[in-house]
Amino acid sequence: MDSTPIPVKDSSFATSTAEASEVKKATEDKPDSGQTIQGASLQPAPAESAPIAAQIRSSVQEDKSGFIRALMAQALAKIHSNRQKKLEILMESARKKRRITNDEAQKILRVSDKTAERYLKELVEQGKLERFGSTRDAHYGVRG
Repeated sequence: MDSTPIPVKDSSFATSTAEASEVKKATEDKPDSGQTIQGASLQPAPAESAPIAAQIRSSVQEDKSGFIRALMAQALAKIHSNRQKKLEILMESARKKRRITNDEAQKILRVSDKTAERYLKELVEQGKLERFGSTRDAHYGVRG
């Protein structure tokens, strides 16, 4: 049974025959763990491998969370872009007709009453539209 160390390319193990012989000398004093595979003796993993594994796991988790954050940023950018397009469509319609109502906004954008109301309210807050009329008979005109 030959117990010559096998060169392994890993920072925690020997990579040359000179280093391999040093590892062999250092491990001869220690009792063999009794595990062998095809004549090669297996030594217990160095104590450093556990923190390395934890570092690898944490870096993988960071990569996943970074990927998820990137997807969320893209999704939010797309939502913002779509919202801006809808606001521009409402402004175009209001400029052409010189006024717009909630019902017209609903039909143009194919959205609910409340959503159309939010879009119109946002345009009023931005100072692009001005609200006229009572609550029931409200219409919006281009400010300017």
